[in-house]
Amino acid sequence: VLQCGVSNSIPLDMAGYTFDSSDVISVYINGLFAAAAYDYLIDTSQTPVELHPNASAVGTEIYIVVLKSKIGYSNMTDADSNTIVTDGGENVTV
Repeated sequence: VLQCGVSNSIPLDMAGYTFDSSDVISVYINGLFAAAAYDYLIDTSQTPVELHPNASAVGTEIYIVVLKSKIGYSNMTDADSNTIVTDGGENVTV
């Protein structure tokens, strides 16, 4: 909960979290889903990445949900053969 008069930046410094541009970040302000670029901004130039809710979010409860992909683009080993390596280390041809 942000208090009135306190900086409205929230560092995304959760243990073990590293920002990636493919992350899906959902923000809820007072239980309502917030719209990116209207209700909040993500500042990727900071380390750690910061969330900046708009002025109306100050003094409210803010919940942040981050979803990360464990499959797909980052595991591609050979785009021509359509083979990926899963977390278990086995090769899967798709």
